[in-house]
Amino acid sequence: MKTPQRDRNRVSVSFVLAMILGLMLPIKSSGNSDPPPPPPPPECEYQEDCTGATYAVTSIGLEPSTNVCLGTQLRATMGTQSTPGTNIITYTDCHQETNNPGASVQSNVWSVTVGTYVATWVDAPPSGNPFTFTPTNCGGGTVSVTSYWLDGCDTNTVQSSSTNRSFYVANVDIAESSKYACAHGVVSYTLTNSCGEVTWEVSPTGAGNPTVSGSSIIAGTNLGPFTVTARSANNTNCTDSANLIVIRIQPKVTSIQGTNTSLNSSQYVNSPPMGPANNLLGLWHEDKMKITVEIEPGYVAQSLPSNFIVWRASGFTVPTNSLEWTFQWNSPGIRIVSISFPQLGCSSRIVIDQPDVGDVSEAEARGEDGVRTPWVIAYGYEAVTWSGELSSTLGPAQANALQHAYWSALMASDPFVGANAAIYHTTAHEYSNKFYEDGHAHDSTSDLHNNAVGAGVIHMTQQPGNDGNPTMVPDRDAIKSDLLSKLNAGVLWIVDTNRVVIKSNGEKIYAPSNCCWE
Repeated sequence: MKTPQRDRNRVSVSFVLAMILGLMLPIKSSGNSDPPPPPPPPECEYQEDCTGATYAVTSIGLEPSTNVCLGTQLRATMGTQSTPGTNIITYTDCHQETNNPGASVQSNVWSVTVGTYVATWVDAPPSGNPFTFTPTNCGGGTVSVTSYWLDGCDTNTVQSSSTNRSFYVANVDIAESSKYACAHGVVSYTLTNSCGEVTWEVSPTGAGNPTVSGSSIIAGTNLGPFTVTARSANNTNCTDSANLIVIRIQPKVTSIQGTNTSLNSSQYVNSPPMGPANNLLGLWHEDKMKITVEIEPGYVAQSLPSNFIVWRASGFTVPTNSLEWTFQWNSPGIRIVSISFPQLGCSSRIVIDQPDVGDVSEAEARGEDGVRTPWVIAYGYEAVTWSGELSSTLGPAQANALQHAYWSALMASDPFVGANAAIYHTTAHEYSNKFYEDGHAHDSTSDLHNNAVGAGVIHMTQQPGNDGNPTMVPDRDAIKSDLLSKLNAGVLWIVDTNRVVIKSNGEKIYAPSNCCWE
């Protein structure tokens, strides 16, 4: 039998369980009650996870090429390579977005260096590619570019990328626009602002035309204008040209006018034209000599450049570029007329001897020196005889030189006559040649010289005299041998077919200037 206390305990436990279950089970609403609110969204922190873009300048292209002539405008373009970045953005609601930022070029800095030529240029894209420049110097050069950029993530840090490209600027500049050269002469041109090796050419080509030898131009026999071209060995398209005018010049004595009333002026009128007058000439003092500069081709003389012909003669002022001038001196002596040609780098020295024949004729000298006159005359005939024997083998000019020297040597080697008397009588002979025989001054110039040489050739030998005592007489064999040696050595003087006084061996008395006529 259940006791009441146990029943009450059962009810209490049941009640408690019912209460617990009631709290745990949802309470069913009856009627229009609101639904329960959704659960709260998840919470995230806003952030950007950015990997920057990459950017690099990889190359420079040059147009028209990397080997150009000076004055060519070059066009530089740069090649680049880039990759975009990645930027992942997480929002607070935890959803994400992705974008791809690119590199942002801020500026390009170009730099060009060729010798002393330096150029820089800064641009802001998009105008800066390509870059054009025109160097003013030749030689090897470098063009470089540096790009400054942002990677799309970090807007404060500027990054850079650079590259460069080498190139060459060839150039040939000839300083002279035109030059003159003598026939067979050598001429060279001056190069300015030129780089590298240069080859030379002359046109037109052909027999007798100028030729090239290294950096020099050798003129031929053909006269007139030619074109000289210098060509760069580094770039054969780079050239410069200049004119070359090959000429021939001959200073000549074109006329000689006698002014002394005692002279027969026909001796000059009948003489053939003299020249080239590039050495020793003879002229009687007070006579007039016209020196003319003949230039071939003739058109050159019509438009000579400034200071092409420069004259110098003591006592005369001859305007530059004069093609002729007449000279006259009033006393005996040696005169020098210099004609220089600065553009040819040479000059002509004309030496004029105005022989001093004294003031005593041959007849007067023999009358004054009567005691020695027979020997003077005898030795003179002996000299003529020996000269005549040699004329056919040596030639008239050489035989005449020996005649004058032998005559003087015979008198000088005779103690009774002597060297002083030899000079006195032979000079008087030249006086008569001038005033009574219409002789030419160049003949007396050579004769007086040979007389002086002979007077210094003294060879004596001993033989019995008329009274039986030994006496000294000229040693003819020794004298002849000595004079023949001097003839071959050029010690004596002769007159050539151009009326120029030269050495007996054919050489010029004064060193020739080799200026367009040799």
